[in-house]
Amino acid sequence: MNRPAALALGCTAAYGALKLFWALGGDFGLRQVPLPPEAIRDALERTPGAVLGHWLGVAAAGVGVAAAWLLMRRTLPRRVGVALVVLGAGMVLRAVLQSIGDVQRLLAGVSTAAAATARWDLFLWSPYFLLWGVCWVLAARRGYTGLPPDRATRKPTSSSVRSGWLRRRTEARQLQCSSNQPPPRSTR
Repeated sequence: MNRPAALALGCTAAYGALKLFWALGGDFGLRQVPLPPEAIRDALERTPGAVLGHWLGVAAAGVGVAAAWLLMRRTLPRRVGVALVVLGAGMVLRAVLQSIGDVQRLLAGVSTAAAATARWDLFLWSPYFLLWGVCWVLAARRGYTGLPPDRATRKPTSSSVRSGWLRRRTEARQLQCSSNQPPPRSTR
């Protein structure tokens, strides 16, 4: 089983559930999101744009849960895997850059509300996005190569380079030679 995909599925489902809660009118945790004060005010006042943003987050989380579930079951096409690696790398980059900005804001002595938002982001949202992004990168890397992450970068051996019919033909000839039977005659 692809364990990073299972963790990515859990993180995505939790994020989607929170977005669904906010879309349906809940406000728990909404004051602590790392957004500008105007965006937080719009979300608390349930302006149409903010509610639409929550519903789009729910839809994106649904797609993410489906992708993670597929990664747990089988390998995906390379393009999908690359897209998921880019998504995960973006989440990691967001976590690192936002953490740096939060520390700078806290050291600069911003207002009490801005400092509280920076603390929430530094200790909740940034680590969450870091974990979530790393899970997507590892899950996608394992899921689109079909190999564990430590073997995904190894060069193929000569036996794994042979594909399909050539490998079967070679194996059949080896079996015939080992049983001392003459090779089959060509019908051409």
